[in-house]
Amino acid sequence: MSNRGKNKNRFTVKEDSPDGLRLAARFLIELGRPARFDNEATLTRWAGIMDGLLSQSGLDYDEFRWFIIWATRLDELGNPFTAKNLRLAKDPGASLERQFEMAYSIYSDDTRSRHKLREMLVRQRTEEEKEAEYGRIRAELVVPDDFRCPYCEYDKKGERKKWCRDCYDEMLGESESVCVLGRDFGECPECLGATPDGWEYCEDHGCERCGKKRMPNSWVCEACPEKAEDTTE
Repeated sequence: MSNRGKNKNRFTVKEDSPDGLRLAARFLIELGRPARFDNEATLTRWAGIMDGLLSQSGLDYDEFRWFIIWATRLDELGNPFTAKNLRLAKDPGASLERQFEMAYSIYSDDTRSRHKLREMLVRQRTEEEKEAEYGRIRAELVVPDDFRCPYCEYDKKGERKKWCRDCYDEMLGESESVCVLGRDFGECPECLGATPDGWEYCEDHGCERCGKKRMPNSWVCEACPEKAEDTTE
């Protein structure tokens, strides 16, 4: 199936989707969006699980969303134990359902340290989401750099085949190493195009016999005869 076909058939969860489905999608995202679970059938099944766990917890949607983030986060602000085994489970949604009571009892512990840890998680995750959003905005605003001169000519691979006068003069004014790199581009005084070995001018502007500058309206230079000498006896 082509990428176009995959995108067309991809199941989409929106802001106005039911809470259970939105929580299932959040769960999938926090797990790293494994491809084998990124489908309508799995999300629909997980949505039913999330509805049940949401009701069992007594939390509202946003509070339960933070529980999911905590249960799937691998660092010290989350629960590394559930975060790891959920990623290894054949069915992470069913696995979360089986261990929900124990995991939620840890998360909802009303001790001061646990409350402070939840606050740190919210603060850290909020900063991460802001930075990610800023990154997306910056990426959309950045115009890809195109260092190709609009007055030079390039081949299909993007290699410069003819230099404009400004670029050519700039190249000659650079260090020796740059000049060495640039010498293979040719130095025809007329067009700065490539020149045959030993020729002063390119084939379009040089004498057809020696490569020196042509005479006006001629194919040869002053030193070469217009017609080839007859060497037959």
